[in-house]
Amino acid sequence: MYLDTEGPVIVRPHQFGYTFSDIGFEHNPPVETTPLDWTVAAQLWSLASVGIPTEEVDQRQIHIGRINDAYQPRLNLAIPHVVGLYRYDIQVSDRDGNKLGSYSQYLRVVPERVKVRLGINRRRFRLGQTVATRPEDLGTNWITFGESFEVQRMNDGHWQRDQALIPSEWLASLGSVGLGGAGSCSRFKISAGTPPGRYRIRRSVGVAVGRIHWVSLTLTAPFSVAP
Repeated sequence: MYLDTEGPVIVRPHQFGYTFSDIGFEHNPPVETTPLDWTVAAQLWSLASVGIPTEEVDQRQIHIGRINDAYQPRLNLAIPHVVGLYRYDIQVSDRDGNKLGSYSQYLRVVPERVKVRLGINRRRFRLGQTVATRPEDLGTNWITFGESFEVQRMNDGHWQRDQALIPSEWLASLGSVGLGGAGSCSRFKISAGTPPGRYRIRRSVGVAVGRIHWVSLTLTAPFSVAP
């Protein structure tokens, strides 16, 4: 039995549920079945701020006679589009109505919030030290990112590309992280002869907005090089 939602925090409410499968189904022949004869019931409750149920917002029940590689039953519950705290309860009974087990878990529906930053290991560097940055997801939306970035230096009041600090080769990869996650670090070394002054790193990420729409954001992280 496994849950198919991304975790206890849900941004865009939708149907979620449990799928029931044989733990060894990957190695069993497709025709081999596991008899259960279970009744599985589930309820979804909205909760007050102190965690007390205030209303049953959905309930479902299914009967599972058997499972195999081709038949993996599923129990769905619908989460309303209302920000708040919820709890779902599941009870499993045998054919005679005897309770075999139960399970509960809390969920929170939160409003969508885009907040991404480019983290940096420090703000002031000396020659020979390594600069490391990574995209950090402080909001609720998934982000994607590659390894490439740009280094710029402040010169006469304008940001100008500093080719000497940009790596000549990149790892061709695409990463992604969700709510509260951090991406992989990109690094470069402050090489000998780098002029002191103000610098910044620019790195682009993709942000999921809604269910199918993506937008591009450019993140910056300022730093300085000491004399």
